[in-house]
Formats: sequence, structure tokens, C-alpha cells
Amino acid sequence: MIAQPKIVHVSPNLAKLIEPYTVRLWPFVITISAGFVFDGASIPALAQPLVGGPYDPRRLPAAAVHDWLYASHRLPRWLADLVFLVILIRTGLLEIWRCLVDWWAVARFGRAAWDSHGPEEQAAALKQCSISIKGQIK
Repeated sequence: MIAQPKIVHVSPNLAKLIEPYTVRLWPFVITISAGFVFDGASIPALAQPLVGGPYDPRRLPAAAVHDWLYASHRLPRWLADLVFLVILIRTGLLEIWRCLVDWWAVARFGRAAWDSHGPEEQAAALKQCSISIKGQIK
């Protein structure tokens, strides 16, 4: 089971990590610094009453890491999307079919979010996190 990140809402559409958040996901150990601001899971407003909102605890761990991976471009997009799926599954709060639907939506419709993060934002996001791969800091 993957622990929930500790957040505080800084606006209706944004949350901030209030302490560092670490996810161990072989071969990665991802640590995001306190202070990282993100918008949670990108769920269309019409679907939220049915599936939950952007900060639903069932998706929050995956959304926090995925948003940082998109902001930093630290991994290729396809791998960031795969990390999202694996975290959803490992969190253990959603049925597998829901995890696959969420992953498909991100993989299919996430290009605009990925492209929205320019070099300056990527550099800033990289300063807020580290990824250890097989014990080596990359």
C-alpha cells in the first residue's frame, strides 16, 4: 500500500505538499519536496460526481507523482503515465479496471498538460524532487 501525501489547499484548484512525499516503486524511489504545488487528478467536472474529484484519496498519490513527472519531464511521458498506473494499482483503493481507465485517459489526453510545462518550469520542478534508480541518484 502506498501512503497518502500530506497536502493543504492553496486555492480551489491547487494543493501544496506540506511535507516531503516519497514513493518507492521499483526501480524508482521518488521524493518530492514539501512546497510542490499541483492540481491533482484531471477529472472532467461532469464525471466528478461519479468517479471523485481531483484530490480523491484513491487517486491522490498517483496524481501528485504524475503531476511532478509532467512538470519536470524527468522521465519520458509514456513512462510517467506508466508510473501513474502502477501507483494507482499499488495504492489498492480502486478496482483494476478503474485504474486502467484512468491510465488510458491520461495516456490518451495528457499531451496538452505535458506540453504546457516549459524549460523554466521543468528546471524549477527538478529542484523539488529526486529520483533514485536502483540506488543511484539520477
